[in-house]
Amino acid sequence: EDWRRLDQFPELAECLSQSDPPMHAHARPGKFQAVAVMTLVGGIVSLLWTLLVAWAGLTSLFFVCCFIPSGLYSFIAGILITVQGARLLGQNAGPFLPRTASAATLMIVCILAFNPVCLVLGIINHWLLNDPAVRKYVATQHTR
Repeated sequence: EDWRRLDQFPELAECLSQSDPPMHAHARPGKFQAVAVMTLVGGIVSLLWTLLVAWAGLTSLFFVCCFIPSGLYSFIAGILITVQGARLLGQNAGPFLPRTASAATLMIVCILAFNPVCLVLGIINHWLLNDPAVRKYVATQHTR
């Protein structure tokens, strides 16, 4: 006797009569999610590559002039790319979307540190960022 259906409560009747589901933010396209993941992975690879380059530079004194500056670039770029990737995977990625292409370019320039992994990831990121669905998503999210 104490139990009633939810639509019998006047406070809930209006909410239950609406047929539309609640409004949610636009779902991220799969290609954009791939860009975010590859950005994070590229940053981590760049940081790990720094250790490899530092080891190679210290073990062969002949190449120390080449490996130290490239390792420094790889380290700084790795930090920036990792932060960008983490921000893109977060809930409020809108303010950080314009820097995504810059992070992809930083990954491409990691070839100066002899890092082919970041080169490939950066090229793929640029290619995916030019997809119409990703461009539309970035345009709608950046204007908010």
